[in-house]
Amino acid sequence: IKSIHELLAERGVQPKEGEEFATFVARALGISAHQAETLLTALDEGASREEALARAEIGAGAIDHDLLMTLARLIGTALGEVKNKILR
Repeated sequence: IKSIHELLAERGVQPKEGEEFATFVARALGISAHQAETLLTALDEGASREEALARAEIGAGAIDHDLLMTLARLIGTALGEVKNKILR
């Protein structure tokens, strides 16, 4: 999550005090908090970018795909690190 905060900060988006993580990501992507939560959950579950967008009912042209790709990579990297720690 820290790396996602850093990525969004680089893009000029800062979390508001007391703001939920999905709402923060939603503001950065220009989507609803529900869509962001669905998108993040799908990516966390290992869904492809296209599948995650479909689950969240986000149109292909509705968001910054470079940002989405970077978010997906960060989530994938975090999951890999957690998996490696568990399997040790």
